[in-house]
Amino acid sequence: MNSPKTLRYTSALALAVSLVGAPYAQTVTETRTTETTYSTTDVKNTKTTIEPTRAASATPFGTAGMSHVISADGVGAGRANMQLRGNFYKQENSLATAPAAGSQVTTVSGGVALGLNEYVDVFGVLNIYNLRSSSSDGSGFGSSILGAQVNIPFSRETPIRVAVQAAGIFGTAKSQINTNDLDGYNYLETRNGNDFMVRVVQSLLFTNDAGVGFNVHFNEGVISSLESGKDIALVTGAGAEFIPLTSMILGLEANWRTFLNDVQTTDPLWITPSVTWRTPAFVNINLGVDVSLSKDRPAAPAQALEPWRLFGGLTYSIDTKAGEKKDAAYRAREAAAKARADSLERAALARQANRADSRADSLARANALNSARSKAMADSLRLKAYNDSVAAARALAEERSKRSEMEKQLLSTGLLLLDAVYFETGKTQISINSEPYLSLIAKMLTKYPKLQIEIGGHTDNVGGLNYNQNLSQGRAAAVVNYMIKEAPELQGRLTARGYAYSQPKADNKTAAGRQLNRRTELKVINKEALKEYNP
Repeated sequence: MNSPKTLRYTSALALAVSLVGAPYAQTVTETRTTETTYSTTDVKNTKTTIEPTRAASATPFGTAGMSHVISADGVGAGRANMQLRGNFYKQENSLATAPAAGSQVTTVSGGVALGLNEYVDVFGVLNIYNLRSSSSDGSGFGSSILGAQVNIPFSRETPIRVAVQAAGIFGTAKSQINTNDLDGYNYLETRNGNDFMVRVVQSLLFTNDAGVGFNVHFNEGVISSLESGKDIALVTGAGAEFIPLTSMILGLEANWRTFLNDVQTTDPLWITPSVTWRTPAFVNINLGVDVSLSKDRPAAPAQALEPWRLFGGLTYSIDTKAGEKKDAAYRAREAAAKARADSLERAALARQANRADSRADSLARANALNSARSKAMADSLRLKAYNDSVAAARALAEERSKRSEMEKQLLSTGLLLLDAVYFETGKTQISINSEPYLSLIAKMLTKYPKLQIEIGGHTDNVGGLNYNQNLSQGRAAAVVNYMIKEAPELQGRLTARGYAYSQPKADNKTAAGRQLNRRTELKVINKEALKEYNP
């Protein structure tokens, strides 16, 4: 069997291929998995879809939103967003509270957000900075931010979202780049003081099932500093997202900061146009520019913001509960398929009963007819018997043509390698990834109730005979127990037997040979019963 390490390498390769050139396999709609089922024993064709608000974020926090303005919609239960963002500007003027004129200032934010459930997100951010100037260079850690966002549980069918976000801003920077009041785009990114920020967020979402449309967000909040004598700051913002295509978001934001007791139009005020590309691999690419609208102050420091700041970001989003959701959807589909099959069977029995009643009436009427008509009826019954036999043969041929490759192999050879059953090294517990496959095998075996099946466990020759005998027997028994749990009607038809390394298929001297020898097989004990299913 393949080891978990091999599986991880295979999964990583598949993800890399999807990032480089896979066509859109995702359509931006609600968070759900849909499948087109060709038969209960065939491989299913699956198309995964995501909701627009569950796509990777563009905010430095990793929460849903834009470049600065946050959204009241949640990240999503079990979804994690990882954001990396870089900002760059050049200091234009010489100010006592800012870097020297001509300095190049770069800051980088790394953010992670996790949706604990549909309505509660937690996030963390770490900032670093680099300062290059003719007089001196410097770099180091900036502010670190930890916080949570709680969304009011409105119905998902309504376009309105409201949330409250609270965050602690920890001033881990050795020196703050802009030291005057609230000035500088990077005020919160390079703090050397500690602050507590609370924001109220409202969002209006007007997108269709394909994620096309527009969204509007409004933010109002306060920042309370632990520095003595520092006034409470007001932070406000508004943003609009226009989404002409599923893969593109065009944004425009306005942001403003000022002190509660000293509100001025000359405080930091800027707009931000941006563009975001959403890729089918849950990776977003975000580019934009901050443009200052602040007027110069009549007294020093005259400038609240530099004229511009460029930024770009890359975000990756992953659903940590994707496996659980897929398993739940699979079980629901199996239950629905069984219900449909039961309904069809009941309808077929009803039709047979009706036909039987009709035949009985016909025979009763035939008994009242003369001998000539009786002979004609007998001839008719013989012809019908012949036609029924032809129909039965045709039905059997049709049923055989619909058999899966696994069924054909089992019914023709009496053997089937369970090549998708995996165990941890040295353990007998079945991997959760193998359970859907074993459920499929169990359902298949219920169609052939006369077969007696042996589940055989095989190992390589690494370790002693007793160890491998117990390991192979334990693995075979684990498969039997799981299949009986999935299909109780298999009780009494399945047996487990461990062969250790007594029946190798390849040379145990090589790693490839040992991997082939570590296997679980299904064998028909009463092979004479196969003739009934292969006349």
